[in-house]
Parts: sequence; structure tokens; C-alpha cells
Amino acid sequence: MQENYNKELEQKVVERTKEIKAKNEEIIKHRNDLIQNAQHFQELNAEILAQAELIHSANERLHKNEQILRKSFENLKNSQREVELKNREIQKINKNLERLVESRSRDVIVAKKELDEFLYRSSHNLKGPVSRIKGLLQLFEMDLENTDNIQNYLIKLKVVVLRMERILEKLNAVSIINIDYDNKNIQTDVPMIISGVVDSFISTINDKKIEVIEDTVPVVLEIDPNILNIIVKNLIENALQFNDNSRSHKVIIKLSVQQNGFVELSVSDNGIGIESDCLEHIFDMFYVGSVSSKGDGMGLYIVHKAITSIGGFIRVESKVDVGTKFIVTFPLINHHSGCSQNTIEEKAILLD
Repeated sequence: MQENYNKELEQKVVERTKEIKAKNEEIIKHRNDLIQNAQHFQELNAEILAQAELIHSANERLHKNEQILRKSFENLKNSQREVELKNREIQKINKNLERLVESRSRDVIVAKKELDEFLYRSSHNLKGPVSRIKGLLQLFEMDLENTDNIQNYLIKLKVVVLRMERILEKLNAVSIINIDYDNKNIQTDVPMIISGVVDSFISTINDKKIEVIEDTVPVVLEIDPNILNIIVKNLIENALQFNDNSRSHKVIIKLSVQQNGFVELSVSDNGIGIESDCLEHIFDMFYVGSVSSKGDGMGLYIVHKAITSIGGFIRVESKVDVGTKFIVTFPLINHHSGCSQNTIEEKAILLD
């Protein structure tokens, strides 16, 4: 009985041992599976870490690209603003050019019209004296034996020739004004020019018993002496011409330097004066405002053209039966020169 019991016990131990061994094998298998899973998880973790690094690197690249894109966008916006500003500037320049072209076109049309009228009237003014000369020559041929008549013809011929000379002189003055000579910026003694012009009219002054007063200060002006001579000569000629026979004729020529440094020349007379409705036309080409005028309507037109060519100004004060005064203001800086406006001495020099 004890033996049976032992056998049963041994049988149970064997079975239990088999169970424990099976359990151990199962545990070992589970452990191996866990180890294998752990290794797999480590591999996955390493792969995840590698992917994370790749993602981080990609994020950094994306961030840098985003910054580059933002900077590029800002540059693009700045460039767009610059283009808009340039476009506005170009539009403004184009508008200015259009206005300039339009203005120049008007100037060309006016100049052409002025030139056409100038050529027509000049040729007409020259035809008159030429016709009179031809007529006087015919009279010469017909009346050679009559000495008294010949003397009279010579006097008339001299008058015609002098008139033609004045016309040609004024035509030459217009060409001097229009042509850009090399002596635009010569230091010119203004009182000397004035005295020279007065001397050229000395016979007229003496014949008409005109009192001419030169009230000048020593001034040297940077100007073309030919232009200055044209201005002074035509103004003085105009003042000498329109005298009032009811009283003694006086012409005052005044040259001064104003407080602002501008040089001012005035020519005044106590002649017949100018009607108020004629004042706005006196500088027009070939305008003759008085029936007593023996001129050709060119003098004051030439004066205005000459003064405008150097950037100066002219104004007139006149009263009928009292007299007329023309005031010319010369610019400090001639726009044809490159001198600085900071020093008046470069344009107008008062001499000690």
C-alpha cells in the first residue's frame, strides 16, 4: 500500500515536473518573444528617432525657406513700390514732355508766323525805298541840265538811302539777337555804350535842340555788347523821335544799381506820350501807334526781343502830353552763362 502510494506520488511528481517544464519552456518562449519584441521596439524607436531627426531637419529647411520666401516677398513688394514710383515719375515726365512739346509747337507756330510777317513786311519796306531810288534816277536822267533840281533830287535820294540804311540796320539787329554769338558773356562798360549811342545821334540832337541828360553810375555788365547796343540805341531813337513841338524836348537816360543788386536802365522823355489803348501793342512787330510816327514799327519790337533773349524785363510808363518812360531790368545772371548767383559782382560790377 505504501508502495502504491509512492508510485502515485512519483507519478504526480513526474507529471508536475512535466507541467513545470512545460511552463518553463512557455516562459522561456515568452521571454524570447519579449526579448525579440524589445529588440524590434528598439529598432522601431531608432527608426522613429531617425524619422524625427529627418522631420526636424525638414522643419528647419521649411523655416529657412519660409524666411527666404518672406524676404523675397518683401523685396518683391519693395520692387513693386519702386516700379509704381518710377511709373508715376515717368508719367509726370511724359506729361511735362507733352506740355513742353505742345509749348514748343506753339512757339514754333508763332515764330513761323512772326517770321513770315517779318519777311513780308521787311521786303515791302525795302521795296519802297528801292522804287523811290529808281524813280529819282529816272528824274536824274530826264533833268541832267537843271542843277537846282539835281540838288533837290540828291537831298531826297539821301533821305531814301538813310531810311533804307535804318531798315537794314534793324534787320541786322534781329539776326544778331537770333544768332548765338561767342561774345554773350563779355564784361561790357554800360555807360560807355550809352555815351557811344548818344554820340551817334548828335546831329539829330543838335538839329532838334534836344536836351539829353545822362545820369549814370559806372557799371560793368556781363552781356553781349551788341545786344546792349541794340537795346540802348532803339530806346534812345524812340525817345528822340516822339518830341512835343510845343515845349523844349528833354531825354533822360538813367543807369542805376538797385538795392537787390539788379541793374536798371531807364530812358524817359517829355514827348507826346502813348495812348492807353496802344500800350499793350507797342512791342508788337511793325506796330505804329501814332500818326506822327515816321518809324517802321520795328524799334520797340527789337528792344523787347533783345531783352527777352537775355532774360531781362522791360516795362513802360506813359501819359499823353506828358511823356514816356521805358525801364529795363537786366538779370543778375544771364541764362546763357554759367556764373553763380551768390556773387552779384559776376554779373554787375560797380566801379570805384
